[in-house]
Amino acid sequence: MNTTYFKSIHALWALLIASGFVVWLVLGEYSMGRAAGSDRGYLLWSGWVALTLFFIVGAYSLRKYIHKLGWSPEFRYQADPKAVEQTEDAINNLNREIAEGRLINRSDMLSRAKLALSQAGTGRIFRPELDVEKIGEVEHFSVYLSPKEPLGRMAKWMHAHLFLGLGAAILVLVHGGGQMATPMGALLNGLSAVVILTGLFGIVIWATGPAKMTAAETDLSIEEAFVLSRHYERKVTAAFAELGDDDDLVEHFKAAADDSGDFAKAAEAGLSQLTAKDPADSKGHVLFQDIMALIGQRQRVNRSLQKLMRVRRTLNLWRAIHVPASVFLLGLLVFHVFSVWWY
Repeated sequence: MNTTYFKSIHALWALLIASGFVVWLVLGEYSMGRAAGSDRGYLLWSGWVALTLFFIVGAYSLRKYIHKLGWSPEFRYQADPKAVEQTEDAINNLNREIAEGRLINRSDMLSRAKLALSQAGTGRIFRPELDVEKIGEVEHFSVYLSPKEPLGRMAKWMHAHLFLGLGAAILVLVHGGGQMATPMGALLNGLSAVVILTGLFGIVIWATGPAKMTAAETDLSIEEAFVLSRHYERKVTAAFAELGDDDDLVEHFKAAADDSGDFAKAAEAGLSQLTAKDPADSKGHVLFQDIMALIGQRQRVNRSLQKLMRVRRTLNLWRAIHVPASVFLLGLLVFHVFSVWWY
């Protein structure tokens, strides 16, 4: 199980915010929602904070697509290869000093690494990080370089998305009281429940999914299968191009290359047709066998890829509900705030 998602400062922030409003509700002896005994100040504060948290949670998706589309500032950063090489040499020398015991203070290690980046002029591109490996009772340190991400690391955005989303869910409950008496109340509370439940399911998937995907990846990972599938596709296309202008020969080869049928029977039938057409065409026979070998490899890789894609689609099925519901909910929240302010 992937437990890194549960080790986050955002979990503490979410706990403090949510528990603060719950304690305020209990101490003030208020009713949840707009029922008798509710407090206007409490409703306003819980509503505004919940809306703010929802926007922060939604900003994760924006950050993800900015990175996915290549719009992140780090993609435009460039450095002289000599400067990068100088930086790597400096970090290697630093790690040698650490290994020899000449540098034992953690802050000194990072300070020296930052100085090396500054001197080489690569501080805009890299940031130094400290790796700690514990062997027995002894801790072994080393410095390594990570690329800078001015808009924040995706892992931290993910943590904020998970835990602040849970905090917002609690605020929605104490703010709205789960009331379904009005159409707007039913929409807001119903959509909130859908988003929260699918989000909780998503957390479970994020924690257990990588292990399931790894178990499904027997011979190839999904990335390797994808790359190899494209590779064999290009090789088969190039092999067909070598056949020249003989349309009949091309049709024989393409019939055998059809992935939808029985490959062994198709290959045997294609070879029989080729032999009947020209028994002395040894070059054609060799080319046919080469193409069949490529197609066989492509089929094997494609079967693995399809299997892994099915696993990935199953793991991501919850997103088909969670994402549209979240977008709709965010729009409704903005409309709700505007309507309350206007009326």
